[in-house]
Amino acid sequence: SPCTSWSRARRHDGKGPPPLRSDEHLWGLAGLNLKDQARVKSGNNHLLFSLRVFRLCHRMGIPVTIENPSTSRMWLVRQIQQLCSCSGVKWLTTDYCQDGKPWRKRTGLLTSGVDLALAVRKCESKNGVCSFSGRKHVQLVGQCNGQFRTLAAQPYPHGLCRRVAIAYSHVIFDYWARPLMSMIGFTS
Repeated sequence: SPCTSWSRARRHDGKGPPPLRSDEHLWGLAGLNLKDQARVKSGNNHLLFSLRVFRLCHRMGIPVTIENPSTSRMWLVRQIQQLCSCSGVKWLTTDYCQDGKPWRKRTGLLTSGVDLALAVRKCESKNGVCSFSGRKHVQLVGQCNGQFRTLAAQPYPHGLCRRVAIAYSHVIFDYWARPLMSMIGFTS
């Protein structure tokens, strides 16, 4: 997927694919082969499109969220940093282990128009032991059963999806209920 080009999990360690970006070269490293150049270009285009949609939704008061692992280089991009300083925009993190996943995988959520504070859960890990499961976190390095662990960790946990959906449904309900409530004489 295009967002993986922003990942810090891509390293020069011989255990997986090399990096496509660095903190100094957020929009892509020089000297990449054609396939990796295409990955970077796709990741850049997807981010720029997502930012345009986010800004438009924010201006219009439409709930919107962008998600990526909290260590993603995407969060270092100047345009993201500028959005983070806007009134009504919040950056929150959640840990997948708090929904029963064996890895922590701290994930960032940039959001506007919807309160996701109750949707996120943080691990209070001590010495790598998960505060939810009481077990050591599985490290997202290398492969397991022929698949990179980072790929196995991509799907959102069902519990997180449910809580985010509930938060969005509250916004939608409030939007549609307000005019109806005022029509029948209820005021807040």
